[in-house]
Amino acid sequence: MLTVAALSIGMVFLYRTYLSLLDNFNLCGSRIEANLFLQNKLWEAGEKLRQNDLSGGTTIGEFKGRKNKFEWKLDVLPVKGVENFCNINLNVIWKQAPREINLKYQTSLAH
Repeated sequence: MLTVAALSIGMVFLYRTYLSLLDNFNLCGSRIEANLFLQNKLWEAGEKLRQNDLSGGTTIGEFKGRKNKFEWKLDVLPVKGVENFCNINLNVIWKQAPREINLKYQTSLAH
């Protein structure tokens, strides 16, 4: 009887560890998707700035990933006193289980 109880408790801990590992694996996959989107969106913003198709301001949107719905916000802030130079802030937000993940990227671009 004691052996069965000890094995049962051990199995509970093993399953809990396994489920935690799966959750972290899903989080890594979502972060990779968000990072790829960030890189592509920053490249796109840089190209639009070089072609003068993007002015200062805020753009928001969303995209569907493999398992999550991602929301994004792009802020283009011209630097006062410096011509053809912008600060860019890009945020990607998504829900992962009970928490909300916010991935931020900030850079400056000359165009």
